[in-house]
Amino acid sequence: MDDDDPLDESTHIVEVIDDAEIYKKAPIAVTEDGMNLSNVDPNLKGNGIIVETAVKQNGMALSFANDDMKKNPDMVEAAVKQNGMALQFAHDDMKRNQRIVEAAVKQNGEALHLIHDELIRNPVIVEAAVKQNGMVLYLAHDEMKRDPAIVLAAVKQNGLALQYAHNDLKRNVEVAVKQNGEALQYANNQRIVEAAVKQNGRALQHAHDNLKRNQRIVEAAVKQDGETLLLAHDDMKNFIIVEAAVKQNGEVLNHVHDYMKRDPNIVKAAVKQNGIALKYSHDDMKKNPTIMEAAVKQSGCALQYAHDDL
Repeated sequence: MDDDDPLDESTHIVEVIDDAEIYKKAPIAVTEDGMNLSNVDPNLKGNGIIVETAVKQNGMALSFANDDMKKNPDMVEAAVKQNGMALQFAHDDMKRNQRIVEAAVKQNGEALHLIHDELIRNPVIVEAAVKQNGMVLYLAHDEMKRDPAIVLAAVKQNGLALQYAHNDLKRNVEVAVKQNGEALQYANNQRIVEAAVKQNGRALQHAHDNLKRNQRIVEAAVKQDGETLLLAHDDMKNFIIVEAAVKQNGEVLNHVHDYMKRDPNIVKAAVKQNGIALKYSHDDMKKNPTIMEAAVKQSGCALQYAHDDL
């Protein structure tokens, strides 16, 4: 066909129009859903504006970008700020970039398992990760599990992260120092355990046995979760701690020593929190007008457990 053939020129115009439509629709599509990047023209998967728009809407869209975009620090940072797990799609060089990695773990601590080995011992990175999700302490290098500042940050976010701390940080410092003077470096371990149980009382189960006999630690634990009383050493089930436990969860009265089930202060504290706890009290308490009044004020159903003499 001759170069001047009008039909050929018409075809070229249509192609230009089609290309223009593709470029026009692509930004709209990825703005609505970044994952639409998977459907755009391959040439546009290397377009900085379109890819950036996509990953800011959904970081995981980085998986559909071309290789140049996956090694572009600004592009990868935008992606991981939206979803830290997008780091898995970045070029390996980006997984050793401290700025990008820190942004990733701040958004999702689980991204810690995606980073380069040389950063897994970096305190700044690990602390940022555990502040976002304390439980990722298990992914950290052993050196980090011995670092009081990092462990403290982890248990403040999730008390149960205490289980992943090094045993040296779970011990009572006074006992440790008697055994080895160098253990003084762990002098703030009691503070770590206390922070853990204040966030989640059940973290007490991961504390060293010596701290399960620590009045302050156990009281902090039961104030957060009364049922933690069951994890405490028997020596710790004293009046102060039991009263704190039943104030948090009245039904814990069911698990205390019998002589406490006839103590007016303990029983009253329990029924004020949950009137139904009256059923676990001694019969003498079920005929005590003050106790009964407190119980039925909390729950009218507690009346069924009143003594027949009332």
